[in-house]
Amino acid sequence: HAVPPQPAPKQAACDLCRAARASIFCVADNARLCPRCDEDVHAVNELAARHVRSWLCDMCASGPATTCLPDYRMALCNVCDGHVAAMPQEMHRARLPNGGFVPSKPFVPQHARAAQPPAAAQQQQQP
Repeated sequence: HAVPPQPAPKQAACDLCRAARASIFCVADNARLCPRCDEDVHAVNELAARHVRSWLCDMCASGPATTCLPDYRMALCNVCDGHVAAMPQEMHRARLPNGGFVPSKPFVPQHARAAQPPAAAQQQQQP
């Protein structure tokens, strides 16, 4: 018996730090980012915090994901989803929650971030 082809994930380095694995795609910057760089870049100002970001396609590692293969734990862009849909074997596909978009954190200005006590100090202050 021939083994049916399986989707092969592709990994890409973060476009900013070049060290970590990218998992987020920023549409406005057309950039693949690791979670740490995504947070650093989008915490700079209120405008950057509003950038639309999506999970990065696990198959091509070049575009925003919209669907997923839950059995393979892979997110897919529209192009790769089309390739998977055309494969001879049936694979369970599903839409990503929130349309594939990464939830944004509220913007906190730099001076306010510096003034916030560390989490440990906040917990000690609670009764």
